[in-house]
Amino acid sequence: MNRRFLIALLLSILAPLARAQTSTRVYPAAAWEKADASRSGWSIEKLTEARRYFSGLAEGSAVVVEHGRVVVEWGDPAKRVKLSSVRKSFLSAL
Repeated sequence: MNRRFLIALLLSILAPLARAQTSTRVYPAAAWEKADASRSGWSIEKLTEARRYFSGLAEGSAVVVEHGRVVVEWGDPAKRVKLSSVRKSFLSAL
């Protein structure tokens, strides 16, 4: 096997592992930690656009979580909302 190919293969395997080790994941306890959306790489303009779209929908809530930290939260996540057949939609999206 070519030595350069072997080194490239090892680097392609190890690089994502190194990134995974440097990004700290948080597991929520009684309260969720908040993340700074702009420092986490989220577009503030796109989040504002998504919030504007969300406000035009029926009642509900939305929570965006990245690495165990809440990026944005809209609505009341404690409020119960009746959902019908949402499982099928999620499975077909996968």
